[in-house]
Amino acid sequence: MNTQRGDRPAQFKTEDFPMLRDFLRGYFHQDWNDDYGSAREAVEQFCRDAGKVSAARLAEEWEHLNRISAGHLDTTVEFLARLGGAWNPTSQDELEEMSETLIRYRDSGGRK
Repeated sequence: MNTQRGDRPAQFKTEDFPMLRDFLRGYFHQDWNDDYGSAREAVEQFCRDAGKVSAARLAEEWEHLNRISAGHLDTTVEFLARLGGAWNPTSQDELEEMSETLIRYRDSGGRK
């Protein structure tokens, strides 16, 4: 885990995550589950809509968020809430699914 001053996590700053913030607010709005049915579907729709460069940027920001949260669910949920949107993952599996979907999309150059 990245630390500063002992065991304190690296500082989280919302301005370091502009693409993730826009994604969460645009795709994980209050009706996101009705629109997409799953977080994976919301990510895939964003990647199709936004294109390869934006999808890659989103993947980078997601990886950065995971690094500074040290992969802890509670910390990640806290950071996501500060960025906006209505997605509230309740399990580590949901976070891993997001990571896997973004990596797959990034590595495939925009193809599923």
